[in-house]
Amino acid sequence: MENPFLLSGYRSAEYFCDRVEETENTINALMNRRNITLFSVRRMGKTGLIRHIIEQLEEQQVHCFMFDIYATTNTQELIDLLGSGILGKADSLPRRIADKVKEFILSFRPRITYDQLSGAPAVEFYLQAEQPELTLTQILSYLESHETKVIIAIDEFQQINNYPETNLEAILRTHIQKLNNINFIFSGSETDMLVSMFNDAKRPFYQSTQMLHLKPIENVHYSEFIARWMERGGKSISEEALNQLLKLTRTHTYYVQMLCNKLFSTELSEIGIQEVNDMLVTILKENEYVYFNYRHILSKMQWDLLKAIAKDGDVQSFNSKDFLTRHKLGAASSVNRALESLDAKDMVSQFFDENGQYYRINDVFLEKWLARL
Repeated sequence: MENPFLLSGYRSAEYFCDRVEETENTINALMNRRNITLFSVRRMGKTGLIRHIIEQLEEQQVHCFMFDIYATTNTQELIDLLGSGILGKADSLPRRIADKVKEFILSFRPRITYDQLSGAPAVEFYLQAEQPELTLTQILSYLESHETKVIIAIDEFQQINNYPETNLEAILRTHIQKLNNINFIFSGSETDMLVSMFNDAKRPFYQSTQMLHLKPIENVHYSEFIARWMERGGKSISEEALNQLLKLTRTHTYYVQMLCNKLFSTELSEIGIQEVNDMLVTILKENEYVYFNYRHILSKMQWDLLKAIAKDGDVQSFNSKDFLTRHKLGAASSVNRALESLDAKDMVSQFFDENGQYYRINDVFLEKWLARL
């Protein structure tokens, strides 16, 4: 039996855990002409959720396009990606719009690339656009003329903040607000930057979308999902082991899937707390070289602060005398500078709940490893 605990990609609804409410809310928004901004920390399952939503929308004959723009560095590369993606699905579109899109091929220039591992050739299309705004208008107008609804999902949307062109947000907002047949899913993992784009009154996209924060899946749903697939694989996992597994991983999607994937791959027929704990130790040892390397990348203060956060768990006050003294961190000003640096490196993130704000380490396994030092 193929391992059902996926670490990347999307297979089908059967291998997708829960997210029923998020799926229904997103589809409802899109079908009622509301754009969605989906955000969370990394590895919480945003991309899988978007693909799950797209699968359901395509069953309703909605045409969907998904673009990950994380690797793009400027508007030209964004246009290349959009154009190539649309041309790549042209054959699946109704003839009226497909013919219009294929006419647009004349505006593209082919570029032959080679896979670095296999050496297999591939053809990409790119535009030498003297007027990017005009090119974006053309691309969107082709899709807007589609007789059925079109959804465009743009993953890591905050990346456009790093483009040298400073007016792209305003250009995109101007085009998007004119569309009647196209709606968007914007998503990203750099939460502060993405939320600012849609909630800062001075920004073009201010309050233009419905915001959806992706939280961890509820324990009861994840427990049922894990137990069901373990049983199909000829394994049983105790309730105590399930609770321990979800506690150790903070029910953070990627880390749950990794621990379950590793357990499923063993010859164990019965999984208890000890087996879960032992597998976590195995994973930490496998990653030990990478974790030790952080000591050379980070300054001593950053490294010491990271260890302190790992040992305390969620930290609300970094300037308290108790926190500074217990972890021998020195001056509060130095700790604050180290915290800013760790945040910029995406090693820690700020969270909010009913008790206020707190920080935690993003990599759950790194946190567990540091706490053992």
